[in-house]
Amino acid sequence: MAQHYLKLLFFYSSFFHLFNKISCVTKVPKIAIIGGGIGGTSAAFFIHDLFGSNGAQIDLYESNRIGGRLAMIEVNNQKYEAGGSILHPRNKYMEDFVKLFGLKKRINDNFRYGMYDGEEFVFTESQWEIMNYIKLVWRYGLGPLKLQNYIDDILTRFERSINEYGSMEQCYAHEAALKNVALCLVLSEHVQWYEDHLKSKRDERKRIVKAVAIIIRENICSHWYDGDTYPIIEVMAEQPEKEKLVKKARVQWKSLKRGPQQDVTAEALLQPPMRLLPTEHDTLVESFIAIDVKKHKIYKLQKEGVAYNTVQELIGALSPQFVEEMKTTTLLGLKEKGFSDRIVDELVTTTLTANYGQNASIHEFVGSVSVAGAGGGLWAVHGGNRLVPERLLESSKATLYKARVARVQLLNDTGGFVIESTLYREVNNNIETENNTSDYDIVIVAAPLTEDTRRGIEFSDFPVDFSFPGEYHRTVCTMVHGKINHTWFGFKDESDMLDGVLTTKLGLQFNSLGKQNPVDYSSKTNNKANKLDVWKIFAQTQLQPQFLSELFSEIKEVTFINWLAYPHYEAKPRLDQFVLFENLYHINAIEWAASAMEMSIIGAKNVALLVYNKWYDLKVDDSKKSHEEL
Repeated sequence: MAQHYLKLLFFYSSFFHLFNKISCVTKVPKIAIIGGGIGGTSAAFFIHDLFGSNGAQIDLYESNRIGGRLAMIEVNNQKYEAGGSILHPRNKYMEDFVKLFGLKKRINDNFRYGMYDGEEFVFTESQWEIMNYIKLVWRYGLGPLKLQNYIDDILTRFERSINEYGSMEQCYAHEAALKNVALCLVLSEHVQWYEDHLKSKRDERKRIVKAVAIIIRENICSHWYDGDTYPIIEVMAEQPEKEKLVKKARVQWKSLKRGPQQDVTAEALLQPPMRLLPTEHDTLVESFIAIDVKKHKIYKLQKEGVAYNTVQELIGALSPQFVEEMKTTTLLGLKEKGFSDRIVDELVTTTLTANYGQNASIHEFVGSVSVAGAGGGLWAVHGGNRLVPERLLESSKATLYKARVARVQLLNDTGGFVIESTLYREVNNNIETENNTSDYDIVIVAAPLTEDTRRGIEFSDFPVDFSFPGEYHRTVCTMVHGKINHTWFGFKDESDMLDGVLTTKLGLQFNSLGKQNPVDYSSKTNNKANKLDVWKIFAQTQLQPQFLSELFSEIKEVTFINWLAYPHYEAKPRLDQFVLFENLYHINAIEWAASAMEMSIIGAKNVALLVYNKWYDLKVDDSKKSHEEL
């Protein structure tokens, strides 16, 4: 009895100790966020969400426009994305924000691209999707499928969950098997489409289609479409849900969405469907993947309040392989995994030059992120991606200071900080400045801090010296309103010109160029009367007028945007910290793993959790949330 009483006494005393520990924190923290990009505004949003409506005072300092590198530019009286422009279908936070704020998606443009080596195109997309499969297999064998499966495996590790199939190894095997079924089904239907619609054209194209079908069948499928049944691969033979999945796939196939705003049946198609790569997780593929995709790992961890002090700890918690990939080059890492020189030098490198202005010497983790950014199902926010940080700031109830921060000083007596800044105010169409100082309990830096990007932010009176190694990569964005010179690329007919050109190596005049649609573009409102297009060109340096006059046969307007856009990546160990000092945090440390909108939001959520847990002295045991368990 006495022992029972003591246990109850211990329980209640522990409970009231915890209650008092939290309730005693009656002071509302005053928090400064330096930087109004997607990272800073996300942090403000998450902090407001964690602390509650009146639980924290948030001040956000931004010297320019809200959105940071999510910038828009006006050309020909319409707005275009000039910074971060594409989002992956598995970017959960951005997906959630779009839904939360009632925004709309703008599906990535259905353009044709080619890979250019400076002298000729090594690969060009066709208007016919089946021909793209054929050309890919012809030049690269099954390497592209292997590459897509590898990237999808990385994304799955990033979002990994346990489900009814038991171990993660079983999950991976099952998912890969089902996705291969989906690919077989897609290719089978494409072949059948050609059988039905090209009966009068018994030419070489039809024989090529059959040949490729045989190649894929021999390498992937154990059984092939025979007109009555659908392909079932041997690894599925013992799966009890096999018949249900195949039946579901038949139903899904008839109502499969075949492109932007086009729902048709297989019989009604006038041309083969586009955008059916098996990694796109469209309706068909999703019907085969019996995985609980709701429990994404990083999002699940953050929902449970788990946070990490360093980038390496966060990345390592998802998979220790990711940490190793940050120490090896994309070139070496992919070759060790069996990818051919041609795959790396062409398919992979074109994504690196376009997305990061760099080559396969960057570390493998960011290289994988780059390849994922070239997949299917990509999208943007209708009206501009910048709408998201604007809505985040508004929702956070933070006070915006149009100001440039010059100094962050540690107050040794209180442990707080003083921020010295220059405020900008518009008075009678003139900009006036005013020096300002404010005290804070917590400071969050949501901007790069390397020497080339710090813009004069000084950290003073700290007992440690801060070091931020590395530099950011300069990329010049050129927006041209004009008419492209198709003969510059060797095309005889204007109609043969591609919508986008990706380069396979550095050292050329440009990294990539592509036709652009405005941020509010809709196929229903598209004005075909304007014969001139807007093109976006990424290059290492500012393009010279002479080169532009050769590249374009007609130019109406040219605008340059000079970006320090993303880190210059190297394959060597780094010790990037989210926690610079007690109550001093740095969101952009995560960019050294990979620079992307979703990565910045993940970093912001991690810092918001660090702030919240530290303020309330909450101890979140992350040892149980490691890769071994998840």
